[in-house]
Amino acid sequence: MRIAIILVILGLVVGGVLYGVSQNKAKAQAEAMAFKAQVESAEVQYAEIAASLEGIEEFAPKARKVLGTASNLVPEIVGYEHAPRVYDREYDQKKKAEAWKKTVAAQTKKAVPAESDKAGGAIRTGVMVDEKGREMPAGLTGHGAPKPPPAPAVGTSGATGAGDAAQHEIGGKLGERIKAGQDLYEKLCEHVGVIEARIDESALILTQSEKIVGRVKEAPTAFKAAAAQAGFAELVPMAKNLRNGMAEELAAAEAILPKFESMRDEVAEEKRAADAEAEQRRLAQQREENRSREVARAAGFYGGLPELLKSYQFTDAMQQVQDLQSSLTFEEAVTALDIPVERYRLLANAMTWLIAQFEKKPMSYGWKTARGALDIPKADGQGIYVQEKLIPWVEIPKERVIGFFSHYLEKNEDVGKSKADLYAGAAIYCKTFGFDDFTMDGFISKARNESKLTGDKMSALIDFQIDGDVAD
Repeated sequence: MRIAIILVILGLVVGGVLYGVSQNKAKAQAEAMAFKAQVESAEVQYAEIAASLEGIEEFAPKARKVLGTASNLVPEIVGYEHAPRVYDREYDQKKKAEAWKKTVAAQTKKAVPAESDKAGGAIRTGVMVDEKGREMPAGLTGHGAPKPPPAPAVGTSGATGAGDAAQHEIGGKLGERIKAGQDLYEKLCEHVGVIEARIDESALILTQSEKIVGRVKEAPTAFKAAAAQAGFAELVPMAKNLRNGMAEELAAAEAILPKFESMRDEVAEEKRAADAEAEQRRLAQQREENRSREVARAAGFYGGLPELLKSYQFTDAMQQVQDLQSSLTFEEAVTALDIPVERYRLLANAMTWLIAQFEKKPMSYGWKTARGALDIPKADGQGIYVQEKLIPWVEIPKERVIGFFSHYLEKNEDVGKSKADLYAGAAIYCKTFGFDDFTMDGFISKARNESKLTGDKMSALIDFQIDGDVAD
């Protein structure tokens, strides 16, 4: 009986031990599964962060390309001599961006997971601290990243560019464009600086994420592993926001470029307009110079005429003036020669008519000599013929030639409508050779009576003075 009781008790003890062992094994398996789940969760979140940050460094060269394009546009907007006034602001901003990047780098070294939260005892990962160990807010986020301070205003002591100090000396549109270019360039450099600094921030986030995964794997329990990856709650959206924020910064930088292009186009259009205006002024000045030269040429038409007139080459004199008139293009100069051309046409025609009269009606006793008067049976362009002997026109006294005109004009009634022109030509002959007397006045009066020549036109035809000794 006693043995049976002992066996029962022994069975109960062994059963309890075996049950306890079984329970402990189940708990260990459950803990292992829970720990594995935490590790897998940490790795998934790390992979999500890594995916968000993949290729993020490509934003910097894209932003720099925008800045480079803007840099190339600046000289076209303000001119190469003033471009440094704009680039100086870029230099200012680049220094600020560099200083900010150094601050981020310092934060990266300090931003390590805190060992524990003294108040609650839980491990807090992903919390960043500054150089004094103080917890930092979710400051370096995609949208909440601190930005470099604005560049000092134009003309202040904080500006490094030498051009800023003299900015007030440039006014008008150029001064406005330099200021506008500075402001736009400042904003553009700021966006570029933010993008480059956020690349450092992305490295910080990735480093933090790697440390969280490491601490999760090193955690003694699944509970502590879960607590260790609590930092992912900030880092996952932070990584997404970072990429989105950089995309926004790049878009903002790209949005500035059309403003530079618009300024460039405006300057180019103004230059085209200014060039067109300058060309118009040049053409107008050239036209005026050409006009003045032609008017002067027309006024000097008598050059070379005295010799032609003195040698009775009236048709050549007329042709010389006509050729000059044909070479002119300005109406003022062309019309200035209308009267001279008409004058020598009348003179040449009158002389041609006079020569023809000797053939039609030889002049009896027309040539007076010491031995008596002789007939003039004929004449030609060289002179008159007396007893078959040529007497050149240049050797005939001008009074006698005027007498020839008077004789034939008075004796002939069949010259018709041209008689007025012949009287005008005879008057011009008188004026040409210095016989400005009553005979010429008689020719003028008869010319006016025989035609519709106005007093003004007839006066213009005989109102001239030939330079040179034509009257001799």
